[in-house]
Amino acid sequence: DLVEKVGDLSDENAKLAMKCQRLEENEAQHKEELAQLECVKEECEVLHQSMEEAMEMATGMSDGMAKMVKNHKSSVQDYQRRMVELNAKLLSANLAQKRTDAKLEEANAQLIKAAVVQKQTEVKLEALREEGEVLRTQFREAEKFYEGEKGKKSRTTRQKIKNFASRK
Repeated sequence: DLVEKVGDLSDENAKLAMKCQRLEENEAQHKEELAQLECVKEECEVLHQSMEEAMEMATGMSDGMAKMVKNHKSSVQDYQRRMVELNAKLLSANLAQKRTDAKLEEANAQLIKAAVVQKQTEVKLEALREEGEVLRTQFREAEKFYEGEKGKKSRTTRQKIKNFASRK
């Protein structure tokens, strides 16, 4: 029965290890998405710098400035829209990462519990093995003793003693 429990614990441990691996893969994917978001933010900063430089150059040229502002406005609006979308993705990724972290913590707690139960089972199994060895030794000694007493005891008495020893 204990061996079966140890096997069940081993299976549960394998399942939890696979679950942890999937969670780590999800976490890696979220980190990759965050890195992409950082690249887009850098592009946005470059665009804003470019827009500021263009506005300085266009001072005094109202027609050219109006055209440039219009173009930059369109670009900024596109990037702002994209930033809103990416911020939403970032928020979603952060929430997913928090859920993943919580699941990972839960899986780790389950692994720890399984390890504790497995260790307790191993200790109990070892104690049972030791007890079994003591009983076997006692039985062998009793058999030797009663073999020497063959003439003194009846066969029925020896059989009763063997039955008694085998129950222990």
